[in-house]
Amino acid sequence: QRFGMCLPSEDGFADTGTMLFIDRFDQLPDGRSLIGTKGVSRFQVIERSMLDGYSTALIRPFDEDTEGFPGSSTFHREALALHRGAQSFLN
Repeated sequence: QRFGMCLPSEDGFADTGTMLFIDRFDQLPDGRSLIGTKGVSRFQVIERSMLDGYSTALIRPFDEDTEGFPGSSTFHREALALHRGAQSFLN
């Protein structure tokens, strides 16, 4: 299951948010639920509405999230090199 989440704002909720994937679900003895999620992609809110008392929205994913990040392999190599450099400096 997936759902979107936006930070609250003065006029309801933010204009951008994150699509979340539910990767863990636990039903607590008192009837509440505990869920674990992972962020899947970002989106922009296009239109806001309400359904059964819940805020809903028409959204548009960010292009780079749907097309992939062209520089991601370079970024990963650079981040890994930076991490290794920091480890050797701190040890």
